[in-house]
Amino acid sequence: MIAKDKIKKYIIFCILISTNYIKAQESPEFEIGLELMDKYSCSLCHSLFDKRRLVGPSLKGIYKTNRKLTNNEVKVADENYLKDAIINRNRATVSGFQDNLHPKYTFTEEELKILVSTIKNL
Repeated sequence: MIAKDKIKKYIIFCILISTNYIKAQESPEFEIGLELMDKYSCSLCHSLFDKRRLVGPSLKGIYKTNRKLTNNEVKVADENYLKDAIINRNRATVSGFQDNLHPKYTFTEEELKILVSTIKNL
């Protein structure tokens, strides 16, 4: 188990280096955020390091961008939007993606803070 964790951290480190995420990687909170995203399997549906379209929208570079939702409302992806989109996962579905696919998770306040911070730095 320890070897798998070291390999996973090494792979994440290599991805960060190869994609110029050095600045964000300097933050220990960013690494914890990536581990949380792994724990909750976020990258199965959301690309994190590029703009690929998967089951859900890419999370790379979305901070402070306009997000058109399935109800035609447009919201800026600020900290409040990101937190709300994580907690109320199906209320903020981005246009072009199917509603009600996001699994339900229960996050602690600390996990939410770290996830939002991580998404801001992707």
